[in-house]
Amino acid sequence: MSLAAREFADDPCSSLKRGNMVRAARNLLSAVTRLLILADMVDVHLLLKSLRVVEDDSERRSRTLPVKENSSIISKLLGPQYSKIWDVIEQRSISLNDKKAKEFIKRQKTRMG
Repeated sequence: MSLAAREFADDPCSSLKRGNMVRAARNLLSAVTRLLILADMVDVHLLLKSLRVVEDDSERRSRTLPVKENSSIISKLLGPQYSKIWDVIEQRSISLNDKKAKEFIKRQKTRMG
């Protein structure tokens, strides 16, 4: 990309150099897009991993507590973990461009929290 840009800057009227510059820019854009997709996949993977930890912890604790006390005690014990997960989800929703997805996340947080 750098070389194509320098060559194009030296001779901006050359259609060959302009074509090389456009191809280099497209390749760069494609590579950046792939990196963003990969970063998003890692982010989602880490979020799902956190959710699994909370689910496993909740399930493990629910087996050891009497049925009547389960819901209130578990919600107190897992509150900080849920809070961390919802913070991550909120950060993701801020970066979303889709209004429907943002609204869905807000509704889920209200319902769960």
